[in-house]
Amino acid sequence: MDKRILYLLLFILIWLSLTFATFSYAQEEIQDINRYIPTYRKFIFCGIGIIVCIIVLIIFVCKLYCKRRYVEKILAEEKEILDVTLRSIGDGVITTDAAGKVVLINKIAEEITGWTQPEAVGRHLAEIFHIINEETRQAVGCPVGNAKKRNKINKTLNDTILISKDGTERFITNTGAQIVDSKGEMLGTILIFRDFTEKKKIVEEVKNIAKFPSENPSPVLRLKNDGTIMYSNPVGQFLLNQWNCSIGQCAPLHWKVLVEEAASSRQIKIEEIKYDNKVYSFVLTPVEGTDYVNIYGSDITERWKADEELKRHHNHLEDLVEERTSEIVAINKKLMQEIEDRKKVEHELNEQRVLTIRSDHLRSLGEMATGIAHELNQPIAGVRAFAEHILLGIKRGWDLTDEKVLGKLENIVKQTERMTHIIEHIRLFAREANKPEVQSVCVNDVLKSTIGMICTQLESRGIMLKYDLMDCLPSVYANPFSLEEVFLNILINARDACEERLKEKPALENSWILIRTSINEEGLGDHIKIEIIDNGTGIQFDILLKVFEPFFTTKRASEKGTGLGLSISKAIVEQFEGKIDIISKPDNGTTVSILLPVGEM
Repeated sequence: MDKRILYLLLFILIWLSLTFATFSYAQEEIQDINRYIPTYRKFIFCGIGIIVCIIVLIIFVCKLYCKRRYVEKILAEEKEILDVTLRSIGDGVITTDAAGKVVLINKIAEEITGWTQPEAVGRHLAEIFHIINEETRQAVGCPVGNAKKRNKINKTLNDTILISKDGTERFITNTGAQIVDSKGEMLGTILIFRDFTEKKKIVEEVKNIAKFPSENPSPVLRLKNDGTIMYSNPVGQFLLNQWNCSIGQCAPLHWKVLVEEAASSRQIKIEEIKYDNKVYSFVLTPVEGTDYVNIYGSDITERWKADEELKRHHNHLEDLVEERTSEIVAINKKLMQEIEDRKKVEHELNEQRVLTIRSDHLRSLGEMATGIAHELNQPIAGVRAFAEHILLGIKRGWDLTDEKVLGKLENIVKQTERMTHIIEHIRLFAREANKPEVQSVCVNDVLKSTIGMICTQLESRGIMLKYDLMDCLPSVYANPFSLEEVFLNILINARDACEERLKEKPALENSWILIRTSINEEGLGDHIKIEIIDNGTGIQFDILLKVFEPFFTTKRASEKGTGLGLSISKAIVEQFEGKIDIISKPDNGTTVSILLPVGEM
């Protein structure tokens, strides 16, 4: 017990004895008044002394209490520092009491064992620290228990495995020791352990790597920079035999030079040799920061054979390529000649096509001329009649006034103007029909001009021409003479179909062609629709599929059909962004529809 407490108890005992004696003495003397007063004074002094003693006692107790609080604070701070140190240390730490129950477990120990601080405290160490031998898989005694028995530090070997709470196995090293007080009494134990699972893996890998040269199925050698042989695995022994050298001796001059060059340049060197019907490739690799060069060999016999075979095939392939190249050059020359011949034939064909198109154009002009001849006959007959009348009057002395002669001459001028207009129209048609220039034209005007050139032919063949032209049609953007050629081709085909039907059925009275114009109402919008309908023989379905093909015709050679009329018409209509379509059935006539977009210049 503390000496200060013993002194305090002794002081209190003395004080109580004095107090008891004073009160006893005062009681004996209290009857004598003369003696009471001094006794009372003594009593007062004793009381004052007692009070002083009490005050001193209180001060002493307060100091003792403050000092105790200070010591407790210091101990708490030291305990906190100890706890923080233990929980932040890099190794796992577990402390127990004298009975082996866990008092503290730091963070690393929690991660390794899988037990948290709240779960582990109060449990026996053997319950949370379960270790076994790596090879025998038998339980190993608790190191702390062994330390308690032997009263010394206990260490385990590196082949110890700790089984954590979730069953994970980790390789550990651990140390256990007692915690004793100043008198040597055991207060508890401390266990320090470390997880070296990753380190063990690295060690195993290093061991495996260390075994690599001896286990390598290829030659591995090590030579110093001066050519001295330091090491050779069993497979590389054949090279030493070839060199007639052993470990510790210098390699042949050729290899010594290679090693020196690799070491000085710090660059890899490659050397190939043949040995016992095999080919080996050796790679001389300088090792940074050392005075030696490693030589790694590999058997490249199969690759060498493959390379040789590849070279042979390559040479054979070059021969084949050269042979084929000669053949290709000859074929190319022949092909170029064929191309030239084909271009020549195509040029001749294009010329023939142009001539044929011109022929078809002339045929259209011929068809126009047939109708125009009648148109010219009328004004020519009028001119002749007026001129003969004036000439006869002069010869016979008729009284021809100036007014009469002037009237006749004016009629002659009108008829000649009419003939000039017809001839000019034919000239423009022949010159302008195939030109690309376009302008804003009225479809009805073009149709009327075309009708004027063919109506005489239709009347002479007994074919009635009917038309239903819509008034105030919008203009289209086209070449009027090209459109006239399209309409003329279609009307000629309609004429021939009606004439053919009249031949087949002479009793047929009504053979007709209808020309109709309108605004399209079938969804294309802003298009002019021109329909040319006849009640001729019609067209067979298989023939209908071919009518727009160039040079296709069903007319006999005597009829001078070129087979280009409809194909040219289709090209002209499409040139003006239009569309042409034919609907026909045998003996039910034909309807040709043309759609042209509305547009102005």
